[in-house]
Amino acid sequence: MKSLPFHGIILLEKSEKIKHIDGTVHVALCAMATEAFLEDLKSYYQAISQLRPYTPKRSLLNFNPEPRYYGGGAMVDGRMECCQLSERHLESLIDSNEKERVRLTDKYETVIKHLNPDWKKGEDESFKNFKRLVGLRNDLIHIKSDEISLNENNCASDHPKVLKELLRLGVITDERTPISWIFMLDNESLVGWARRAAIEIMQEILEIIPDAPISNSFKAKYGSALKTFKFK
Repeated sequence: MKSLPFHGIILLEKSEKIKHIDGTVHVALCAMATEAFLEDLKSYYQAISQLRPYTPKRSLLNFNPEPRYYGGGAMVDGRMECCQLSERHLESLIDSNEKERVRLTDKYETVIKHLNPDWKKGEDESFKNFKRLVGLRNDLIHIKSDEISLNENNCASDHPKVLKELLRLGVITDERTPISWIFMLDNESLVGWARRAAIEIMQEILEIIPDAPISNSFKAKYGSALKTFKFK
């Protein structure tokens, strides 16, 4: 028997279980969860479509049975269902984006445009917050130890662009530090925002995946798990 883990859910659970407010850790986990989500969806389609070999038992009439294959579908509400063409196209798109090492935000943009041709990036607040989350994660991964400017209180006055946006939006307060902007992430408001940004972009994708039995089964399972999180 094989099982397919939903790593996007697992990473959000890890963020939920951390009791202390460490913005760096929570931002990393939430951004990782959004990347895992697309892989979870792709793997779900692939696992259901996969044909699995087996060899029948020997019998008096067949001493050397040849391998056969089963699978290629899944039971949904008591019926055997297979991936439809729209689902195979979506799986192929996610897979090709992964193989071509497309940036995470571009992966989401490509998938959303594929599923919703009328989508306008500039009007989608969930996508904007998701992009800020990934941008903040990238600033942390590729952090630089450049000299910083200090204000009259000897506090850092230079911040990454995404951090300035979060200050403008009121996600974090202007509690500057004489050491590094990293410590400005250590507050409950930022952590809650990061979690919501991850969950909302996942939910947006779930709402527009193909209206077909296999996709609806994934949507029900994943959506139900997302609803268990009670982030502020």
